[in-house]
Amino acid sequence: MFGWAAYRLERREGQLLVCEPNFDEDPRQFRPDVTASLRVVARQVGLVKMLGVKPEGCRFDDKIVADRAALRAPAVVLHRTGIAKGGDAGWYMGRAEAKGKPSAEELAGFMSCGLVRLGRERLLDVLALPVGYIARFDGDTLLGIADARNREVYSPKRART
Repeated sequence: MFGWAAYRLERREGQLLVCEPNFDEDPRQFRPDVTASLRVVARQVGLVKMLGVKPEGCRFDDKIVADRAALRAPAVVLHRTGIAKGGDAGWYMGRAEAKGKPSAEELAGFMSCGLVRLGRERLLDVLALPVGYIARFDGDTLLGIADARNREVYSPKRART
C-alpha cells in the first residue's frame, strides 16, 4: 500500500512489473500499470500541501456512504465525517441541493475507487482531507472546500489571486 492504492509485483515474460488494481473494471484484478494510482496520489498530495493540512488516509477499497441520488447528481458535497477504519472511508457523499438527511433506504455504500467507474475521478482528489472537511463539486469541478469549523479554505477564485 502506498497512498490511496495497493500495488502488486507480478512477473510477466521474465520482467517484474508493478501493477495496480483495475479501477475501470474490477479492482480485485490487477493491471500492469500504475498511472491512475499515481495520478490520484499526486493530486491528493498537491491539495493537502496547498491547504497546509495533515493528510488523513483513505484506501481505494474503503467504503464511501452516499445518498443514492448523489451518484447521478452533478452537484455534490463530500463530507469527511470520520477517520478511515475497518473498511469505512469516513466519507459521506450527498447532493449539494439536498434538504435534510436521506433515510437509511436512500443510502448506498461503494468503494472509493467506484468514483472512477462513475466517471467522477476528480472527486478522489479530496479523499486525503482531514475529518470535518467538506468539498463541493459541480461535475468534476471543485467549487470549494470548508474546514471543520465551516471556514472556506479553498475556492477557485482565491486560488487564482
